[in-house]
Amino acid sequence: MIENTEYFLTALKTVIYNCSLFSGGTLLFLRVFAKETRDIRSKLYSFITGSSLLGITLSIINMGTQVVWLSAGDLTALQDPDILALVLSSSAGKTQLFLCVGFAGIISTTKIEHPIYAFAILAMIPVTYALSGHTGFYSPVWLLKIFIIAHLSIACFWIGSFIPLLTLINLKKQTASDALERFGIIAIFLVPILLATGIGMAWFIAGGTEGLTTDYGLMLLVKANLVAMLLCFAALNKLRLVPQFRTGHPQAVDKLRRSITIEIAIVLVILIVTATITTIIPPEDLGHRLR
Repeated sequence: MIENTEYFLTALKTVIYNCSLFSGGTLLFLRVFAKETRDIRSKLYSFITGSSLLGITLSIINMGTQVVWLSAGDLTALQDPDILALVLSSSAGKTQLFLCVGFAGIISTTKIEHPIYAFAILAMIPVTYALSGHTGFYSPVWLLKIFIIAHLSIACFWIGSFIPLLTLINLKKQTASDALERFGIIAIFLVPILLATGIGMAWFIAGGTEGLTTDYGLMLLVKANLVAMLLCFAALNKLRLVPQFRTGHPQAVDKLRRSITIEIAIVLVILIVTATITTIIPPEDLGHRLR
């Protein structure tokens, strides 16, 4: 039962990660590219709302599963206020509560059209994950927290670009071309920060190159290879497919749409690996630098 629960929690985390990054990231993209996405905003608001509602539902289920797991599979524990309080006061419980608040806030931003409010709500997603997880077990904690907030913020923006760009490509060629060109310019500055913070977190948590021989280290290598694949498709888009799309190459639309779809698939696999690391591999097995 316990082992099966771990796998169920991993699946739940994977979908919650997806909801967090896609709903928050899509909203962030809409705010940064307000002019280009003006005509598709209402359509994407429906996607953001649906993804956020799913995130809230799964976060509540996650907390319930934690209760059952803690009680060794006893479903009646869901009615035990002491166990419920214990889970809600734990790091995992607080994370799910904050995520629920964040998802609700994201939904509200589709009605409250104020950029400062939107960015404040969006900041809850990376900050929530920074308050929990493996970064809190290793020093320097303050630096790792900065790394994960920066890393997730950029990842959120990148992942959040997929659905709007696909929508623009299908509906508005000139607007899509302008958005793709501008996004590529922004990515030049953001990708190095994304890579640097990711490598920095991996180095500190795994304890340098020695940690790569642990289960955690091997999963990191898998994740690194997936990120490398993702970067290859991003480079293909910027250097070849987007220029072809701008000049009206007959197959550019299909190729660009296919490339972005593959990027989405790679991201899904990356999030599965991430959920596996944070659920099945306990902190004491991650390496050598527990503080």
